[in-house]
Amino acid sequence: MGIKGFENFCKINTDRCFQSVTIRNEILVIDGSELFYHFYDACEGRAPLDQFREQAIKFYTNLRTCGIRPVIVFDGFKYGSNHEKVFNQAVKVIAEMEQFIKEEKIDGTNKLPFCRTILATVNQELGIPFVNGVGDMNSSTAAIANLLGAKVLASDTEYCVHNLSHGWLPVRYFKWNDDAEISRVGGITAKFYHIEHFSRQYNIPTNVVSYLDIFFGRKSYFPEGYFQSFVDQHFGV
Repeated sequence: MGIKGFENFCKINTDRCFQSVTIRNEILVIDGSELFYHFYDACEGRAPLDQFREQAIKFYTNLRTCGIRPVIVFDGFKYGSNHEKVFNQAVKVIAEMEQFIKEEKIDGTNKLPFCRTILATVNQELGIPFVNGVGDMNSSTAAIANLLGAKVLASDTEYCVHNLSHGWLPVRYFKWNDDAEISRVGGITAKFYHIEHFSRQYNIPTNVVSYLDIFFGRKSYFPEGYFQSFVDQHFGV
């Protein structure tokens, strides 16, 4: 879900919160669920399933062109979940897929389960390493990234409070589909967040940044002036 107030704060203050970078020749740990919806939301044509597959293949192809080695991490159901309910839901989805295929009614309104299967198939075909986790995997994704010495590509602003050794790349600023720019610079342009950079920008200790989710909460808007006043009052020199 992310930290809504911080997300809007970063949009308004992009130049202070992020650095412009070019990504090439490195490992990139990617939040698989967000990657899925990034492709899914872009597919609205008459052949959405073909379009979804093309988007996924092009994404990985462009990463490979730039020497970027992706590792995909997917969320899963939680240990506390009702396993029978999860199983029954899976059976229902499969039955619906079979019915859609039989009636040739695969369109934009029922593409979701098919797209999940397509992404899994593309990952296997292209040899993309991936991890299927249990429950919400944000903390585990951060740990995997630190273990591999890699940045995290995701939309969730929760990654701003994780102590990511190599930082976070918001999906919205990751220009993987800009073929001309990729050809020109030999990499993918992006906006980069690192907890130490943010700390220097606002003159606050890095350990305090880890509590931004408490400070911002679920507010939809948090004015920079108020935040800066708080920083000056408590951490100003």
